Amino acid sequence: DIPDPGARAFYYENGQGEMARGFVVRIGSLLRVYINSCPHTGAPLNWQEDRFLDYSQTDIICTMHGARFTPQTGHCTMGPCKGDNLIALPFEISNGRVVVGPLS
Repeated sequence: DIPDPGARAFYYENGQGEMARGFVVRIGSLLRVYINSCPHTGAPLNWQEDRFLDYSQTDIICTMHGARFTPQTGHCTMGPCKGDNLIALPFEISNGRVVVGPLS
C-alpha cells in the first residue's frame, strides 16, 4: 500500500535494542529503504507523515533545509550535505510486503 510515487515511514529495532526511524520510497518499479535521518543534522527528512518526496515526486527532500537526494542511490545532489548519502537498509519483498533486515 505504498503509493506510486510515494513513501511510508516506519520504526524498526536497530540491532542495539533501540527503535529507529526508516522509510520506504517507491517510484514506478524502484523501491528503496533508507534510515530516516538527514546526513547534515540527523533530523528526520519528512515534513509530514509519509511526506519524503518533493512536489514533482522525483527527489527525496529534507524538510529542515531542502537538501535533495536521488531515490535510486540516496546521494545528496543539493544542499549543505551535498555529496553525502542516505544510509540504505537491507530489505526484501516477501508475500507483497517489504521486510527490512537483518540489521547487523
